[in-house]
Amino acid sequence: MLLQKKNETSYFMNTCAISTFQYSKSDIWEMLVEVNIQDEDLLDNYYDFLCGHPNAVKQLFGLPLERRMRKFVKIMTTNP
Repeated sequence: MLLQKKNETSYFMNTCAISTFQYSKSDIWEMLVEVNIQDEDLLDNYYDFLCGHPNAVKQLFGLPLERRMRKFVKIMTTNP
């Protein structure tokens, strides 16, 4: 049982390791265009926010397109 727990912990640490990959600014822009934000000022504000918050970008890119905007609003309201 102890060996199984150790293996599970090892698996978790290996699969949930923080990635050093950074999305480019053009990746961020394309993602915002894909979610179809119509207001250009809002689009610029979202872009500026995401360029300064790479962890938020990683969270958003991990979601299906249809869930990104809802998650993004949540991220923006909890991060100054």
